Amino acid sequence: MRDKWIERKYMFKDYLQGIQFVSKIGQIAESNQHHPFINVQYKAVIVLLSSWAAKGVTALDIDVAVEFEKAYEQVNHTISSSD
Repeated sequence: MRDKWIERKYMFKDYLQGIQFVSKIGQIAESNQHHPFINVQYKAVIVLLSSWAAKGVTALDIDVAVEFEKAYEQVNHTISSSD
């Protein structure tokens, strides 16, 4: 069943940076009406995307995953700039 998901583990310097990222991807998910599973594990945020109706990965999953990657880069750039 794992092949029917896009799964990505994002790492952060601390817990609150991960929470900042979760907030950003929550906004992206809501605007796309496509909501991932999000698992916060201290400095790690694990995101899983799939389309239930299609029983697997669709173009929407890929598009949203690309937006999540951009959000990750933005959070990391902000984090690096504020250090």
